[in-house]
Amino acid sequence: MVDLEILIGEKIKSSRDVSGGCIASNSVLTGQSGRKYFVKQYPGDQGESKAKAEVTGLTELMRQKIIRIPVIIGTAKNVVALEFVEKGRASAGFYESFGRSLAQLHRCSSKAGFGFTENNFIGDSLQINLPRSRNWREFYVLNRLMPQYKLMEKNGFTDSALNRLFEKMLSNLYKIIDDSAVFPSLLHGDLWAGNYFASTTGEAVIFDPAVYYGDRETDLAMTRLFGGFDEKFYLSYKNEFTLEYGSDERVRLYQLYHLMNHLNLFGSSYYREVIEIIKKYN
Repeated sequence: MVDLEILIGEKIKSSRDVSGGCIASNSVLTGQSGRKYFVKQYPGDQGESKAKAEVTGLTELMRQKIIRIPVIIGTAKNVVALEFVEKGRASAGFYESFGRSLAQLHRCSSKAGFGFTENNFIGDSLQINLPRSRNWREFYVLNRLMPQYKLMEKNGFTDSALNRLFEKMLSNLYKIIDDSAVFPSLLHGDLWAGNYFASTTGEAVIFDPAVYYGDRETDLAMTRLFGGFDEKFYLSYKNEFTLEYGSDERVRLYQLYHLMNHLNLFGSSYYREVIEIIKKYN
């Protein structure tokens, strides 16, 4: 068992559990100094791997010094301690600034190609980032869509008719994704409304990443799921970093990965939307 006082470097004055997230148990600790810490504990056999992946992803984002990331206080086994950042309100100009910052983050690239230094997790599912690739379309098929589709088969969500539709969709991707126009952008990887907030100083704070280098449009597609962001965010992003031709046509294709993952994790309520997207690209 991890000694949390050793982890944060001081005696604990108080502790309270907090809701949010379904992968880790979260708590806020207050030290004798009055400083607060956000502590995540990952259960299960993969707990240590998930904690390590979170630290690696946060570190990769943090070293760019573009968007605020909670500072890592310490990590041990399946536990990660972060600075506690107080939530504020999205003031005037918040979404414009957030959009510009994400665009600047997406300009950060990697000579090693698409993928990441290690596999990590998207929610509770393993996210395959290795081997890295120079071909984005191939990477998206082999490392994103196919692993989720195999899970769908295992979970009983496929049949011969869907197999044919899925194969037809994959054969059409060369018409939709222009590899020559895609470079490896640093991605948050799981950027939806639940993984950011405004601090008390009015800056965007992002957390719970599933980091890798890929097509920046995938991050933007994820932001449009489950409610989406303020439209000022998207206008500001595009003003800072113009999107490639046909980006609107690829939104649903890039949302497919996340919806397949939700289908595999949470069940059949996502089935119809997954099927609609696969049919859209047939």
